[in-house]
Amino acid sequence: MLADGLAKATINRRLALLRRLCNLAFDWGWTNQNQSRRVKLLPGETERHYYLTPSQVESIATDCPHTGDLIRIAAYTGLRRGELLGLKSDQISDQFIILGTDTKTARPRLVPIPEQIAQIVDDLPLPLPPSTNHLLRTEFEAARAKAGMKHIRFHDLRHTYASLLAQAGATLHLIGKAMGHSTPTMTNRYAHLVSDNLLDLARRLDGLGASK
Repeated sequence: MLADGLAKATINRRLALLRRLCNLAFDWGWTNQNQSRRVKLLPGETERHYYLTPSQVESIATDCPHTGDLIRIAAYTGLRRGELLGLKSDQISDQFIILGTDTKTARPRLVPIPEQIAQIVDDLPLPLPPSTNHLLRTEFEAARAKAGMKHIRFHDLRHTYASLLAQAGATLHLIGKAMGHSTPTMTNRYAHLVSDNLLDLARRLDGLGASK
C-alpha cells in the first residue's frame, strides 16, 4: 500500500479495522483463534487517543438535544456505538448492562452502571429506533464542532471511559474486563494511565507515615 502512495496513517487505519474484524470474528465464535495480534501496524505512526474530561463530556452532551443521554452513557460505560444503539431492555439489570450473551462463545460481559447515569439508563426507550444512528452522528458532529473539538470521534468516548476507570484506581485487568477486550494487548494501550495512577497511590502512602 505504501507503493500505491498511501500515507502510513491511512494504512494503519485500515489495519486497525482489520484487527477489529479479527476480534469480532473471535468474539462471535466464527473462529477458534484470535488473529488480531498478527496484524501489525506500521512503525512511525502513533495511534491517536483523546480523553475527555467529565465537563467536556457534559458540554457535548448538552448540545445534543435528542441524543445527549447516549453520549453520557457511552462515556461512563465504554459501550461501542453498535452496542449502545442495539441495547435491549432485557440487557439492563439493577447494576449492570449485560452484553455478549447472544454470541457463540457465551462469554457475557458485565458493564457496571455508575450511579450518576443509572436513571438515564433506566429511562432509555429501548429498543432505540433505527433513526437514532443518523441522529446521534449528526448531533455529535455538530456539538463537537461547537465545542472546538472537531478532532474528537465518538469512539474517543470509549477511551475516555478507560481513562476515568484508571483515575478511579482500576487495574489494567479490570479495565480490559469492563471494556470487553479479548486480549491483554488491547488494554495495554492504557498502561500509561494506570502507571500515572499508581504514582498517585504511592504518594498517598507517604501521608500514612512509615512505622519504625
